[in-house]
Amino acid sequence: GRCVDRDDIDATADFISDGYGVPSPAGMEATRLLAQTEGILMDPVYTAKALAALIADVRGGRWSRGQNVTFLHTGGTPAVFAYHHEFAAEFAPNSLGSRL
Repeated sequence: GRCVDRDDIDATADFISDGYGVPSPAGMEATRLLAQTEGILMDPVYTAKALAALIADVRGGRWSRGQNVTFLHTGGTPAVFAYHHEFAAEFAPNSLGSRL
């Protein structure tokens, strides 16, 4: 096994949005991508924003191919139901075709 050092953890405020409990466009994109590619739902606020940050780092070339990166999905599934309107808009059949 490997121990995780404090320097191994990256915390950023770059992906917070306009207020408490407010989904962001990047977070909704991350939610959609994870649902489409892995069949996993996550809350569209907190976990989604963390995944959006990871996706931005991958797209930005922060890690090289083959390098191990861990994303810890800590739950939040009950929050999915609280944001059903956001999911309905993001996953509407007419909105998916242009994004695939």
